[in-house]
Amino acid sequence: MTHVQTRVSADATRIEIDAGKTTLDAAGLDAFIRQLIEHRAQMTPVHAAEPYREGAQVYTGDNMLWDVRADRARAAVDFAVQNPGLGWLSVALSRAQVEDLMSSFQFALAEIPEVR
Repeated sequence: MTHVQTRVSADATRIEIDAGKTTLDAAGLDAFIRQLIEHRAQMTPVHAAEPYREGAQVYTGDNMLWDVRADRARAAVDFAVQNPGLGWLSVALSRAQVEDLMSSFQFALAEIPEVR
């Protein structure tokens, strides 16, 4: 991958990208996206605590892939979802968080008609 120089401004509101003309393969683009995501996490304004429901801030898909595995070493459940462009996002959830997530699914399911 051609190295792309990036830097977050001192006030954390902008990012400077010095790439010139750069060609990236899929792995290079993935690395660059990760680099940008790391910088975005340092910037303001921060993303809202509540999820966006529509618009450009939401990455949507109609065929979600997911993976759930026990992580005994951390006494957690590793829950991962895949976005075709962003790749896999994984989060370790405690037992309490899994139970809360399951309750949230149950409440949401109660609001939609059952399809058989």
